[in-house]
Amino acid sequence: MCTINISLDDRLLNAARVAFPSEDSLRHWLEEQLTALLKSKANDISVPERRPRKHDSLMGIINDPGEIDYRRIHLREKYGV
Repeated sequence: MCTINISLDDRLLNAARVAFPSEDSLRHWLEEQLTALLKSKANDISVPERRPRKHDSLMGIINDPGEIDYRRIHLREKYGV
């Protein structure tokens, strides 16, 4: 679960507070309403299915690890070896 900050009109929120016995009940109701709205929006959006990529298709994106010996560079810079 994540937390986000939202801005609401103070007059509207104060008017709605009288309908709830506590701040917790108002917060819970608002969370339920936003969750329902987000679920309905999520259903409207079609997300393309992601297929896993094979290792072969990633070849060439990064350099061959044998081209640069980072360990040797580190030892030379740190110890002068």
